[in-house]
Amino acid sequence: MSEVLNAAVQAGIVLAMSGGNWAAAAAVFALVLAGSYLAPEPEAPDFSSETRDRSTVVRSAVAARRIVYGEMVSSGPLVFAAATEENKFLHLVIPLAGHECEAIKSVHLSDQEITEAMLDGSGNVTSGRYNGKVRVKKHLGASDQAADADLVSEVDQWTTDHRLRGVAYVYIRLEYDQDVFATGIPNIKAVVRGKKVLDTRDSVTRWTRNPALIARDYLTSSDGIGCSSDEIADATVTAAANICDEYVTTTAVADTFTADAATEICTRSDSKKQFETGDRVQLTTTGTLPAGLATSTNYYVVPVTPTGAGVKLATTLANALAGTAINITGAGSGTHTVTKNAQLRYTCDGSRKLDAKPIELIETLLSSLAGHVIYTAGKYNVYAGAATTQSASFDEDILAGPIQVQPKFSRRSLFNQVRGTHTSAYTFWQDSDFPRITNATYIDQDGETITKDIALPWTTDVVRAQRLAKIVLERSRQSIVVEMPCNLSVLNVAVHDVIRITNSKFGWTNKEFRVQQMMLSATGVSMTLQEYASTVWDWNSGEETEIDAAPDTNLPDAYSVTTPSGLAVEEELYTTRNSAGVKTRAIFSWSTGAGNADILNYEVRYKETAAASYKTVAIMGEGITEVSDLKPTTYFFEVRAINAMGVRSPFAQLTKEI
Repeated sequence: MSEVLNAAVQAGIVLAMSGGNWAAAAAVFALVLAGSYLAPEPEAPDFSSETRDRSTVVRSAVAARRIVYGEMVSSGPLVFAAATEENKFLHLVIPLAGHECEAIKSVHLSDQEITEAMLDGSGNVTSGRYNGKVRVKKHLGASDQAADADLVSEVDQWTTDHRLRGVAYVYIRLEYDQDVFATGIPNIKAVVRGKKVLDTRDSVTRWTRNPALIARDYLTSSDGIGCSSDEIADATVTAAANICDEYVTTTAVADTFTADAATEICTRSDSKKQFETGDRVQLTTTGTLPAGLATSTNYYVVPVTPTGAGVKLATTLANALAGTAINITGAGSGTHTVTKNAQLRYTCDGSRKLDAKPIELIETLLSSLAGHVIYTAGKYNVYAGAATTQSASFDEDILAGPIQVQPKFSRRSLFNQVRGTHTSAYTFWQDSDFPRITNATYIDQDGETITKDIALPWTTDVVRAQRLAKIVLERSRQSIVVEMPCNLSVLNVAVHDVIRITNSKFGWTNKEFRVQQMMLSATGVSMTLQEYASTVWDWNSGEETEIDAAPDTNLPDAYSVTTPSGLAVEEELYTTRNSAGVKTRAIFSWSTGAGNADILNYEVRYKETAAASYKTVAIMGEGITEVSDLKPTTYFFEVRAINAMGVRSPFAQLTKEI
């Protein structure tokens, strides 16, 4: 069953309590919680196609729009392409989201990142591999968005009417260069800060990673469930949002850093240690901290690179989310250390195409806060996973009939280990495994290791993924389910409340249960309860396994080919067979570099120093060749490497007189 509940309103209660028809009241009153309360978590859906779609330009005439929440990589269909100036320039338009976004942070061309710092005021790339060859224009999808002026002026088919209002997109112009674009048109994707949503705590619409607020937005969105704001129980949204913004202590992650007063960026020495937006940190130093910073003070991380190697620091979580950093005015002295000691309880970062069923999307979104949405009394209620204070206590006096107890889930529903995937910026926003969560006591009880697979497509932090997996595991072991007929005195509680039950027959003294279902019957109210333990939500720092400090691979960058070394040219005299006399030849040699298995060929060329163009000798896989019949003069000799993707290195050059 779905975790979004469609149930009758509480008119039945009012009718019954005011002396109305009991049978009619029973017919219209039903509060049904998600079936997942009564059974282990549902099977993990396959998100491999979704991961591929959001990272790849789609060449299709028809494609679904995409919704982006939090911060996530996004791509889309190629909606426009044109070549100008005799194919010198290629113009591409790729939509990223079907709504207005907060920001487009960086653009990736075949996994080569182009950051904002690499662009000039006109969007031209000024450094890196694509220096002078690419122009990037970002449009956030405002309702009054104008057509891109550069595209309009350079391409006849794109006019001022092509505004793409309400669509966040990038316009990319590529300048032809065989060496830069050796593999053809690069795949294009971007890291996007997604949709702005209403914060019920201050009634301000802003960008956020808070999953409770995001769930509310999806419920009210015309692209989502489509309910009105009057149908939302905002008090539950506010309570859930506050839970999501609580800090959970984690194992201390320390790293040395240097500060740049000009950019206010603190560069960490080890980018493998994962830092996320809003992570709480403190600073220490062997000398003096950079001006503007202090020890024994909580700061909040603002990453400026995908892996968090470069960060800025904010004084509050709100400032970190807004990107408002501390003004650093000096580098300080000594060795500085930044230590992450806590992270937000729950965050939500992801995207999904809008051809998905809304009910499926909200269910996967709720995985990011271990929560539920319940529709009751004409309102949607949003709950985040957290320990709940009991709201009432009952004993045998409330019973209107015999209790039925299910002491355990079936054997096929048991599991004692959870494994799964989450999305990580540390793996280029691909799905990654997080360390398994295992309980040795449960393994002993079950007599074997039984594994449950889950997917957390809206979670980007490896430690948070483990915390969510632990909740799944611990919640599944609370297996006592009670069917209990009660009198009307239980109507002061509601579905999702935690209550205490005392019953001598079963040996329960203030044993806690969560209310799963309430239904009126001919004898009163029938309640379905499931065993509850507040320890399900406990997390002790040290339980998590940090991101793999020894990566599975350490392959070279395919787009960075090392210039050949050891170029030498030796002159040699030889006699021809046709009695043409003695002639001169030059013997090229260079180092092929031991272990350079990715290098397939070398391009060799030469010219007289006064000549206008080079003559290519050959494309070869060896480290030696020769050129015959050279006249006496001074020459430029050159060689460059070519890898398996056709990417070429810079030329190694030698000047020699023959």
